[in-house]
Amino acid sequence: MAPLDPRRDRRLAGLLALACGALYLATLCPGVYWYDSAEYAAEAATLGVAHPPGYPLYVPLAHLFTRLPLEPALGVNLMSAVCGALAVGLLFLVGRRLGARPGAAAIGALTLAVAAPFWQNATVAEVYTGGLVFGLGALLLLLDGEAQGDLRRLFAAAALAGLGMGMHMSVGTLGLGFALLVAGGVLRRRPGGLRSARSWATILAVGLTGVAATVATFLTIPLRTFRDLGSRHEWAVFWANARGGRFRGRMRPGEDDWARLLDLQVDALTWIGVIAALVGAVVLVRRNRLVGAALLLAAAGNLRFFLHYQVQDPEVFFLPTTALACAFLGVSADALAERLAPALGALARRLAAALALAPAAALPAYLLVANYQGADRSGDRSAAEYGEMLVAKLPEGAVMIKYNRPPEWERYAVFLYYQKAHRLRRDVEILTRPEAAELAQRLDEGQRIFAFRVPGGLRSRFKMVIDGDLIELRPREPRARPQRSGRAAGAPE
Repeated sequence: MAPLDPRRDRRLAGLLALACGALYLATLCPGVYWYDSAEYAAEAATLGVAHPPGYPLYVPLAHLFTRLPLEPALGVNLMSAVCGALAVGLLFLVGRRLGARPGAAAIGALTLAVAAPFWQNATVAEVYTGGLVFGLGALLLLLDGEAQGDLRRLFAAAALAGLGMGMHMSVGTLGLGFALLVAGGVLRRRPGGLRSARSWATILAVGLTGVAATVATFLTIPLRTFRDLGSRHEWAVFWANARGGRFRGRMRPGEDDWARLLDLQVDALTWIGVIAALVGAVVLVRRNRLVGAALLLAAAGNLRFFLHYQVQDPEVFFLPTTALACAFLGVSADALAERLAPALGALARRLAAALALAPAAALPAYLLVANYQGADRSGDRSAAEYGEMLVAKLPEGAVMIKYNRPPEWERYAVFLYYQKAHRLRRDVEILTRPEAAELAQRLDEGQRIFAFRVPGGLRSRFKMVIDGDLIELRPREPRARPQRSGRAAGAPE
């Protein structure tokens, strides 16, 4: 195992973060983006509440970035880039704690940096890079606390992980592995082992610290937004949303979930990367059973929790596992260097070590080239152009309808951003899940009704007029009665 040099490691982590930050800035989306990204920017600008579970820490932190002299969406995009760069630096430090030499740990961190699902989320307003900052920060504290028996670091890690639940709840799926590291650190400090009541009390206290931090973070939502703290209805809605709201209904098994899960990891890291990560996990377990088992448990918890999550972008929910796989990959690169370096012994020691890492370094280099075009959003103004079109085209006092379906969400979130962040077209009324009878009545009253997407049930009731990217609902013209054949009664011959 490579010896630690904390001061040098921090410098190298900082350099990696700066380099990746520059990459993310070069590929950063210049304004509002589609789907959740637009909603996050809208809620950040107004200190609102995003979709379940509400993201009570993400929104206030993102709000700080909207105070920069930039367009609000660009400011929140910048936060994702900053968090992405920090996560890469933290993963490098995690790799060093796992015993990888600096070059090998850097390979693992850079692999995460240019993996498609991570890079793409570092260029738009999203919660995933921020969630990884808290998850990896807690893991780093736990590794130090376990190695040194430092209870202060264990408590700090629990508090950081609890706060991280307010960024993204995937941090909580790492809990089994985190709990094992806490137990290892406590037992290293308390020689009485698990038979000691003090040991169990300390483990429980660390766990409760994390729970308390989570509860305190989520309670900021009612404190910020409730009109009446005594309202049972508002608390019921808050509790339902904090547990995931309607998204819990998407946790349903599919026939090919395991195959899909493997495909997602292969897409992110390639087959070579996945195999190298598995080898690194085996090497780590052989080097340090407790730490290796803890990281495998953390990955297993993340994979199992989201295994049956039927959404259009499942890869982002497995990013904690992808980050851990990259840490394993760094350990694998270190083991490869240990095997190859002696064969290059005639060369200078540092040159031999660098050459030994060259095969592993090919992976992040390949991913950088392969993923650049797909991750580069520096020229993407498609969402902004759509929002500007809506602002310009919608007539005064128009009504927009939505049914909270994914195809609508892509466009509605963009309009929400312009209404909230830019305070434009506040005259447009948004109706959620209106009945056909209500729409017919409003049309009779002369209101103009538009839709982002039209459900099948409305197509037979109303006439659809498509004007570019706008769909207007109008009353169907009454059918003309058919002419009766033959001579009408009483008509002269």
